[in-house]
Amino acid sequence: MYIIAKYFNSVEDYINLLKTCKEYKNVIDLIKYNPIDIIDFNVFKNIETIHIYNSSVIPIYNAPTIIWYDVSYSTVRKNKNKNFTYKNIYITKSDANKYFNFNDINLFNFSIHSLLNYSFENLRIEKIILPIRITNIKNGAFINCRLLKIINLNELINLIEIGNVCFCNCVNLEYLNKSCNKNNDLSNLTLLNKIGDKCFKNCYKLKNVILHKNINTNNINKEILKL
Repeated sequence: MYIIAKYFNSVEDYINLLKTCKEYKNVIDLIKYNPIDIIDFNVFKNIETIHIYNSSVIPIYNAPTIIWYDVSYSTVRKNKNKNFTYKNIYITKSDANKYFNFNDINLFNFSIHSLLNYSFENLRIEKIILPIRITNIKNGAFINCRLLKIINLNELINLIEIGNVCFCNCVNLEYLNKSCNKNNDLSNLTLLNKIGDKCFKNCYKLKNVILHKNINTNNINKEILKL
């Protein structure tokens, strides 16, 4: 019953469980975090960690709080002194300009899932390490990053999409792996289903890119591919 109770959708479901049988009170007392957004401490008396799933719920609790809805990196920094853990972070253009405008960027341990449109455009990045959990690199995310040489695309096993003109005019981009191996093998990115138009346009130093066989390469400049 404990496992079933964790999948209830409302406080009323838990109250009805108590009405069904008073012995089920022990089941609810075992729950250490709230599986739903609306928290009634008269029902959940032994909560140790608060989970918030919807942005309409304001995190005002003193307990450690885990936030699951999407937030910008600026929001994370704004609340850095609070007892919050963010599970789904995206980076905007203003975020990147304010917090990541330097040569060597390591985001590997961040819970970032998406880089939004033109987020790092024109920045003087030479190397960037992205987190494995990232799923989307949107249109123009690194366009005109002319100093960019290294990015760990080969490790991003959850990556689904690379947007249009994403690396356009990254004239020094040479390695899609942090080990600087000239064999840029991305064939392990089996979830990747889209590489946008002109994604690698004018990436003159990029060679020997190997893609998963299911990727449509018609819109990719053939000189970068290892055929």
